[in-house]
Amino acid sequence: MTGSRSLIASARGFTYVETLVVVLLCSLILGAAHMLFSQGVRSSVKGMDLLESIRAANEVFSNIRKDLRGSVQVNAASPKITIPTGAAVFPDLTSAMSDTLIFVQPVATVTYRLLSGAGGHYIEREENTGGAVSKRNFAVPRIKSFEAAKIGQMQRVAAGYDVFVQDQLLVRISVESSDPRFPGGKVDLSSFFVTGQLMQTAWWNYFYDFL
Repeated sequence: MTGSRSLIASARGFTYVETLVVVLLCSLILGAAHMLFSQGVRSSVKGMDLLESIRAANEVFSNIRKDLRGSVQVNAASPKITIPTGAAVFPDLTSAMSDTLIFVQPVATVTYRLLSGAGGHYIEREENTGGAVSKRNFAVPRIKSFEAAKIGQMQRVAAGYDVFVQDQLLVRISVESSDPRFPGGKVDLSSFFVTGQLMQTAWWNYFYDFL
């Protein structure tokens, strides 16, 4: 009788050990699955936040492109820098960069400027028609920096010795994540626009619509 009780106790003891091992294994598997799921969700959220930053910058570029098409003159707070023909090294644009960009149109003046607010930096678009002023803010508060420079590229006609200056506009935007979970989510974007022959159709520049 005593032997039977010992066998039963031993059997129960092995059952408890096996149960404990199974519980530990299940816990490890669930922990690993949770970690993988959390990393996947974090990566997805970070990717969506990055896309939102890029979308915010592209919205600014799109509006600048539209205003450029209807302008007769483009001005910046800093003077234009001229690149001579045959230049092998691109000049330093630090002195030519400005945080204010002005488009002079036949019936209005459009100004883009970098401003600071309680939530951070943002770009303000102000349209002044003489009788009314309308304002719009972009990428609040994602914008970290906004810079524009007027560049004159001297070029020589292939069939002769004549030299002409092709005016260009360089716009650089830095967009940073506004989510505290992604403090390093910064994106730097730049775009070149041809400002010569404004108010013309696209026949003279095939790539104008794609800039």
